[in-house]
Amino acid sequence: MKRIHDTLLYFLLLSVMLGCIPGTTIAQSKEMECIPQKMANRDKVWLFESYTVLESEYKINGYLIRLVPLAKQDSVYLYDLDKGKKLVGSFLAAKDGRIFQSLSLEYAEDRSPYIDSIVPGMRGNSRRYFDGLLYTDGVRMTRDMLSGLKRYYDSRGQDSLYYVHYPDDSMLLIQWFSNGKDSLHRRWNAKGKLIYEELQGITKIWNDEQRLIEKAFDTLIQGIRVDCIKSWYPSGVLKSTRYFYFDKACLTWQYFNERGMLLRQEKHKKLDEITPVAYAIEPPAVKMQEVHSENVAGLFKQELNPKLEEILCRTKIKPDGTYRVQVWLEASGKLMLNKLDGEYADVIGPEMETFFRELSGARPAQRNGRPYAQLLELTLKVSTKDK
Repeated sequence: MKRIHDTLLYFLLLSVMLGCIPGTTIAQSKEMECIPQKMANRDKVWLFESYTVLESEYKINGYLIRLVPLAKQDSVYLYDLDKGKKLVGSFLAAKDGRIFQSLSLEYAEDRSPYIDSIVPGMRGNSRRYFDGLLYTDGVRMTRDMLSGLKRYYDSRGQDSLYYVHYPDDSMLLIQWFSNGKDSLHRRWNAKGKLIYEELQGITKIWNDEQRLIEKAFDTLIQGIRVDCIKSWYPSGVLKSTRYFYFDKACLTWQYFNERGMLLRQEKHKKLDEITPVAYAIEPPAVKMQEVHSENVAGLFKQELNPKLEEILCRTKIKPDGTYRVQVWLEASGKLMLNKLDGEYADVIGPEMETFFRELSGARPAQRNGRPYAQLLELTLKVSTKDK
């Protein structure tokens, strides 16, 4: 029994010593390496090399904006998701989103639909669209699709004219601007009667019987220009007189009855008791664009390369040359095979489709904190192993 025990101990020690001999472990690991079934594949290596972005897709305010990068510009395709992903516009834009093609652009703000007429090269109103993705300084007209209001702009981007029609095409409102200032503003009722007018700083309001019931105008009092508002009864009798200085009530207001007799007076601050206030119109703040690129290259090298090696090892076909693989990287981070070009693509395709569908860890690109989808084209290359 002792001899058997010694013999077993001897072989155990011998196996441990052999395992410690340099090169033994390497030899064992080499024996475990996969040897391609296809002889022609045994000196080949199949690797992911790089990728490019073919398209980007943004879903903003009920629209899908598809950007296809070109050499020096982008092709932009605009789809209305509420209309079954209907194509409502296509045009060219610079890499920074500046529109440089004349067009009518459909968009939405505060859930209201608008259409802008854009004429690049003829300066007009400046506007950014779709969370700052696109912009222009050539808006010449804006049409509100709900109210029918059309607003026109001059070459400095200031209001020049806007008007609204009733459904029967009769005029509802028209407003004309000179040097950006309201110089003519008229409004009609449904019967075509003028009920409101602003002209050369004078405002008039009529009732439906075309009787003047209110008039606002500037007047000089104590050498100071103040706003005066007079109102009348439908009979034409003066109803009240009020004064304002820098939008603040001032002087003595008077109220009369329908017979023209004074009813009461209201005393307000004197003109020298009111401090003039200058109002400065601040330009709208421009939202900074925060863009983060997609993060997938490391994932493809880590996960895709072993998969390609596995396919090369056990396949009975001979992959060769360069493969172009189009993959959708969705806003959720999911990957989906779109197209595969290369030798035996029809054989390899189903397995690659499953691989990308099950692959996780891809980080989509983001713009202003909003992830968006991209169509990526991967380059996979079969080459000869270095000896």
